Order: sequence, then C-alpha cells, then structure tokens
Amino acid sequence: MNVFKKAGVAFDRLEDFLVYLAAAAALALVLMDCAEIFLRTLFGRSIRAAVEIEEYLQLFIVFMSAAYIQRLGGHVKLELVLGSLSSRNRALVSAVTTFLGGVFLLILSGYGTATAVEMAVRGVYRITPLEFPKAPLISAVALGLFLLAIRFLRNAYEYASEYRSQRRRTGIGKKDGHVIHQS
Repeated sequence: MNVFKKAGVAFDRLEDFLVYLAAAAALALVLMDCAEIFLRTLFGRSIRAAVEIEEYLQLFIVFMSAAYIQRLGGHVKLELVLGSLSSRNRALVSAVTTFLGGVFLLILSGYGTATAVEMAVRGVYRITPLEFPKAPLISAVALGLFLLAIRFLRNAYEYASEYRSQRRRTGIGKKDGHVIHQS
C-alpha cells in the first residue's frame, strides 16, 4: 500500500472518529435539553449556561461531521445542471468545482487558524456566563474547514481520475498530433 492510500485510510478513520464524537455531542445536546425541561418544570429553575453549552455543542457537531457527510455525498449538489451533462463532462465539472471548493476551504481554514492563534495570544474570552475563551471555538471551525478541504480535494482527484478513465474508454485522445474519435 502506497503512502497516499495509507494517508487516505488514516484520514477516513479520523473522519469516522470525529463523526462519532459529533454523535456523542448530539446525544449530550439532547440530554442537556431534557435536563433543562425537567429542572424548569419541577423546580422552576434552569441550567445557567445551558444555551451557551448547546451553542458550543452545535458548533462542534457541524464542523466535526462536515467532512464525513461530504464523503457520503450528503452535501448539496446542482443535480439539475449535472444531470444534463454526459458522465464524462459531469466528472470534469465536478473535478473543477470540488477542486476550487477545496482551495477556498483551505484559505478559510488558514484565516481561521490565524484568527484562533491571535485570539489565544491576546486571551480573548466570550462575555457569557462561562466566559469561555474564543480560540478553541475558532480552532474547531478552522479544523472542520481544513478536514472538509482535504475531503474536497480527495473528491476532486477521484472525479479527475473518473474523467481520465472515461477519456481512455471512449478513445478520445491524441495520436501523432491528430484527435482520435471512436464510436
């Protein structure tokens, strides 16, 4: 097994692990809501920082599961446009758009990381009941965007490979400077 395949398997395992953590966070979110309802109904009191904790859990759920959902093909696609293309052109359009999306997500992740480092150095906190530092929150977003960017770039490579293989199967290519078309 070559290095890229091993890295791909390791990345898939990381996605799996993070989606399990996101599922655990979703369960914690449900339990927090149940506790909140129970305490409010029976004692007329609520958990002081419940809303804030739920916001953090929601952020974690979204960004830690985004790459896994992309792997499953669960994100929005323009099927109306893609469905009207040949399979070869669909692979080409998908390769280009997912590559561009991956580059854009890498840029966002870089900015997020720089912002998180700046906030950690400055010691910026949220003015909320928990007074939670902002750096870990921004870091979670940056990490989620980075993982999603890697998934997009992997998908772009797969689409490009599909495009190249269909090009070989259809016989479209060049031979001695002439374009060959096979029916």
